[in-house]
Amino acid sequence: MLPYRVRHAEVWQPMNAAERPPMAPLPKTLPRRMSRLSRAVLSCVSRLAAVVGGEVLQYPVVYASRYGEIARTLNLLDEYEQYGEMSPAGFSVSVHNAPATLLSLVTGNCENSTTLAAGEDTLRMGMLEAALRCAGAPCLFVYGDEQQREQEAVSVVAAVIESDSVLRPLPCTVNELLQQI
Repeated sequence: MLPYRVRHAEVWQPMNAAERPPMAPLPKTLPRRMSRLSRAVLSCVSRLAAVVGGEVLQYPVVYASRYGEIARTLNLLDEYEQYGEMSPAGFSVSVHNAPATLLSLVTGNCENSTTLAAGEDTLRMGMLEAALRCAGAPCLFVYGDEQQREQEAVSVVAAVIESDSVLRPLPCTVNELLQQI
């Protein structure tokens, strides 16, 4: 139990494997290199900023992802196995924290950023980090998860986490997080 509250959250969970996240306003150089997960992260954060205000784009960020850019990584490994080399441009956005880095680049956010993975406990540990981080000021919590291949399930949550006097349990699922709003 920690003293925090979820001020607002935006979620993207596709209804089917073909659904793509809505596009956030982005520099023209980014969209073609972004994965479905990165697009969903930027879209959720953009919608969150539209509701709670643009200052959220300058909050410290906690990004939690169990698998990170796993679909991109697997595609690069397939490419390497097939051709003996892989695309440097593809590699640059295949790392675990790519969505958090793109978010920072797009928003010009120079605040602290933490990216973490904790297996099945990733959402809960990300919320622990956010709850501890928000003791002095609000922070932006982003949870982005993608399964083994890009055409499989993706879910993204972007939320403003603030300090509060009420002790709350850390959520283990996206639904538990959303019930705290």
